[in-house]
Amino acid sequence: MNESSKKKKILFFDLHLQYLYTSKNKVVGGAATQQFSWVEGFVKNNYNIGILVFENNYENIICNDPNITFIKIYDENKGIPKFRFIFYRIPLLFSAILKYKPCYIYQACSGFNTALAAIISQIVGSKFIFRSANDIDSDDRYKKRLNLKERLGYNIGLKRAKFIACQNNYQFLNFKKKFPTKSIFKIYNPIKLSFLYETSFHPFNYRKYIAWIGIFQHQKNLNGLLELVQNLSTFNFKIAGVNSYHIDHITQSAISKLKECNNVEFVGFIGNSQKEDFFSNAICLLNTSHYEGFSNTFLEAFCFGTPVFTTTKVDPDNIIKKNSLGIVKDNLRNLIKELDKLNSKSHNEMQTNCISYVKNHHNPINLAKTFINKIENR
Repeated sequence: MNESSKKKKILFFDLHLQYLYTSKNKVVGGAATQQFSWVEGFVKNNYNIGILVFENNYENIICNDPNITFIKIYDENKGIPKFRFIFYRIPLLFSAILKYKPCYIYQACSGFNTALAAIISQIVGSKFIFRSANDIDSDDRYKKRLNLKERLGYNIGLKRAKFIACQNNYQFLNFKKKFPTKSIFKIYNPIKLSFLYETSFHPFNYRKYIAWIGIFQHQKNLNGLLELVQNLSTFNFKIAGVNSYHIDHITQSAISKLKECNNVEFVGFIGNSQKEDFFSNAICLLNTSHYEGFSNTFLEAFCFGTPVFTTTKVDPDNIIKKNSLGIVKDNLRNLIKELDKLNSKSHNEMQTNCISYVKNHHNPINLAKTFINKIENR
């Protein structure tokens, strides 16, 4: 038996994570981005990692890390549409996971996949970890976002979860109230080591615009962004992102109006290789969301000394306000005055705080070690 086979295994039950290990520039959500950093942390803590890959995407994988196993499941284009989920996809998925034999199965985001991951965990003898990816996963707002099948699946999965890992105190308290006897813990998101230690940043006078990044959907409040753009005509804005699969009409209308603004540039999807230029030249990262959990974009911005300007609704555990990592106000309109008052001295202070904070609190190796202690000692 070789050394690698003796390591404990954790499987990430996510169908988007695979695209962060290919040459394809495919948009993935925050949950997959977060897992990308967790993988590095777990590997550095002597774990083997399993990542699900579509059969038709398998040849595109470019990662050669011996500690990461890319598990071929099914061809996403094959099967009879009405029957392929039950008679084609599920059997191949189950067979592949059974063969891999993970100690833990990790799944994030509320939905039917929560039940699927939990039930497969139970059958193959793995411990199921649910990672809350958003504040609405922990309160009743998920009921408005999910259909009946997804709600049922989510509740089934939560009840079968061995562990629930939360991103902030709001999530922790909500889940603890629902499941007082379950093993629930709070642990912040990690950020990849390359972002922590291989980044550059520029002083305030070299920074040219206000940055905004995200998928264009209702949660991200593009209407609020439009209001700020119209009231801050002396500032330039760079907006990075793409439409969600199910874009709502309010968001679509806001995008159309933003494209008419002379101080706005849409830069589309940006990959990891482009983020240094995007963040290091930004005055700040503006977040206009109605709600978040712990946004990965905050950590990415901090790595480049870029403060975050947002509202109290999306400041996780008040870390931005408490550590002077940006400006936090009760509403977006109050941010307008703060941007007008911004100067080199205050910006440079926040810049120093951002870099120091993210290095001290979001190292993937340290956080994965804490995560492992939580799941192995209970």
